[in-house]
Amino acid sequence: IVTASPSVGLYPSGTVLWVRADTGVTTNADGTVSQWNDLSSFGNNLLSYNSVSQPRLVANAHGNPVLHFTGTNSLYGNILYANNAPSLGIISNMSIFAVVNFTLGGGTNGEIVSKTGATTDTPAHGNQPGPFDYNCGASSINYLRGNGTGVNANFPSSTAPSVGWTHLLDVVQAGTTVTHRLDGNTNRTGTLSTTILDAGQPLYVGSRSDLVNRLTGDIVELIVMGSDVSSNDVASMENYLAAGHTVPIGTNTYPAITQQPVASTNVS
Repeated sequence: IVTASPSVGLYPSGTVLWVRADTGVTTNADGTVSQWNDLSSFGNNLLSYNSVSQPRLVANAHGNPVLHFTGTNSLYGNILYANNAPSLGIISNMSIFAVVNFTLGGGTNGEIVSKTGATTDTPAHGNQPGPFDYNCGASSINYLRGNGTGVNANFPSSTAPSVGWTHLLDVVQAGTTVTHRLDGNTNRTGTLSTTILDAGQPLYVGSRSDLVNRLTGDIVELIVMGSDVSSNDVASMENYLAAGHTVPIGTNTYPAITQQPVASTNVS
């Protein structure tokens, strides 16, 4: 088992989940991932249900360490979860930043991160955003908010990222205003208004809790914030992610956020 101890960097307040493929990943002998440590102060570590649902750590894919998710693997696809926690029940403003490489095939979707409500017939699973679902479809990046029991709204982006390339996606909600961005460029701004409540279910990465929407592709880094982010901080976050993962974006004059060096690496 290889475990890299987490290191907390400097980043905007409100971060409730922060995972990087080069830090805090616990692997089995075959490279499958049993735990992905949250680098935020909340310790919302991502775990796996069983060995057949674990993604795989790839040391160098597209120039980056990645967690590779295969949506067609077993009945589950590859999926990680964080236990339900108050910090993850974001019912107001929020921001998500993700560096992802999609391979949309095999009937799978580009599921990134979600917290969805259960249903009466499947009490452990559900497909209703409660309070959020962030995924990529064939024609758009979808940002859904809702109450977990059927009241919801989706604000899709204008375009979807190309397949087979590493992209930087981010979305910010401030009040009812939502702004999608793709590779440093605005990808639609508009209004989303609905009832937003936390359904009290775990957070999932790589598959929605109903196991229908899944991810086939790679996650390099994922940051979820329980607050909106200013345009200046968005620019700094994008600079940090683009520089760290060789993602081409438009240039801007804002300084990148910084991360402290990894404290240590333990091998057992």
